[in-house]
Amino acid sequence: MKKTTKMLVAKIISLLPLNFLRVIFYKTIFKYKIINSKVGFGTIIVVDSFDADSVFIGRFNKFSGPMIASLKKGVRISDKNQFICGSWLSDIEKSKAILQLNKNVNVTCGHYFDVNGGITISDDTWIAGKSSQFWTHGAGQRPMGITIGSNCYIGSSVLIPANVNIANGVTVALGSVVVKNIDITDSLIGGNPAKVIRTNYKWNRKEQ
Repeated sequence: MKKTTKMLVAKIISLLPLNFLRVIFYKTIFKYKIINSKVGFGTIIVVDSFDADSVFIGRFNKFSGPMIASLKKGVRISDKNQFICGSWLSDIEKSKAILQLNKNVNVTCGHYFDVNGGITISDDTWIAGKSSQFWTHGAGQRPMGITIGSNCYIGSSVLIPANVNIANGVTVALGSVVVKNIDITDSLIGGNPAKVIRTNYKWNRKEQ
């Protein structure tokens, strides 16, 4: 099936009125593995492989491109997020274009994920607020991945470029630009470029 035809079919499936119809047609036509999950109205999925187990996907999301998408139990994706991979990748690069959302990852609304170099988000991490961007390639730069550790909190309008790794338990303040690896666990970072503001900081604990 040609790419344009696949996109048209996926758009039609996304507009079906009931969740079980959308899931059945995505499973039947595209051979996706979708188990005990909700795929929201208007959500378009056109990828090489899609594996979702006990996840919630809200309305008007888009998964597009030659990528492998793996969503583990408890993943929750709200509305109007984009997970995009370009068709211009080499065969070797396509093998690395993997979207891995591990257990209980929570993605809120209106974020953009460039999956060309691969994106891994570990257990219990929140991509919070809205309008954060994750870029795994740029002008003159071949794709390189982004890895975010477990139990992190990424605030609104955060920018993370290619080849950045963030340790476990890191809180990224609103509007930050993270240009290098963050190796200090349980820390608060912020600014442009982002720097460590506070250590021994846990965003989900009431008393710091």
